[in-house]
Amino acid sequence: MRYSRSGKMPPSGLSRPPDRHNLNAMSPLSDIEIQRGLGALPGWSRKGNVLTKSYHFASFPHGIAFLTTVAERAETMGHHPDVDIRYTKVQFMLSTHDVGGITAKDFALAAAIEELAAA
Repeated sequence: MRYSRSGKMPPSGLSRPPDRHNLNAMSPLSDIEIQRGLGALPGWSRKGNVLTKSYHFASFPHGIAFLTTVAERAETMGHHPDVDIRYTKVQFMLSTHDVGGITAKDFALAAAIEELAAA
């Protein structure tokens, strides 16, 4: 089973790929699964029930352009980040609010954001 539209498999340690069509199938990941998943996502960290990372850009328009690209990808994935924009800094906060925690769906979106940042 494919993990994301990019064809990447789940970050190491995640046993459940996200099912964006059936949120009832999603359950919060264990602390161990979260730690393993974070190992595959440099710069991402856990703050409570949220995965978070900040990106810095040369200008405000560059940050907004990146956010627009992320928004388009998030829309196709059916999962949307919380975002904080502070001039040239864009911070993403990922949590599956419907289940009250971090799920494989959050890791899929974090991996997609990383892919877009590297492009």
